[in-house]
Amino acid sequence: MTTTEPEGGRDAYDVMAIQERWLPVWDEIAPFRSGRPDDDRPKKYVLDMFPYPSGDLHMGHA
Repeated sequence: MTTTEPEGGRDAYDVMAIQERWLPVWDEIAPFRSGRPDDDRPKKYVLDMFPYPSGDLHMGHA
């Protein structure tokens, strides 16, 4: 089995240039920080599925 490089090769995606552009933005808006004291919205928790959807629900899930 052989593989071929995509057109443009690996050099087409400049990781360092993208990181340099976005790090200052992320530092300013802090999208990954939790517990912002100035946020007065109601707190929410979203459970999109049960912890073990492939098995039967039992008291260990409660």
